[in-house]
Amino acid sequence: MGGGEVVRYFTEFGADRISKAALISSIIPIVAQKDDNPEGVPQKALDEILAALKADRIGFLKGFHANFYNYKKGAAGVSEANLDFDFSVASHASPHATIKTAEVWAGTDFRSELKNVTVPTLIVHGADDNIVPYKTSAEQAESGFATKSWTIF
Repeated sequence: MGGGEVVRYFTEFGADRISKAALISSIIPIVAQKDDNPEGVPQKALDEILAALKADRIGFLKGFHANFYNYKKGAAGVSEANLDFDFSVASHASPHATIKTAEVWAGTDFRSELKNVTVPTLIVHGADDNIVPYKTSAEQAESGFATKSWTIF
């Protein structure tokens, strides 16, 4: 959600004190599938996430972290210990805050605010992101900024 904070900062305060920005695996500009955002996550999937958080937040988080990291047992990269650690941190978060956070990242549309990003911006986003599709995030963000951006995926 940090990308949303970056874009919202530009909207609220401008770029007078900023020379560059970076968005790394950001949800910007929109997660949800819409008529004008066909590559987004279908509303049914977003509703299922919220329902799972409300019904069994701890169980949902256990599976979410593996998906978040594109984890494959025995593969190089993220260890099971790292997954366990991140799960522990997330499971200690407020249940109410966890649900409200999911509602925000699933429902906020930053497309109209992209024009407020007026400094060169680096966008780093994995093409195989299991959570936020590249086409609905980095690809759209790059074309919506007021100045040149660079995308690495």
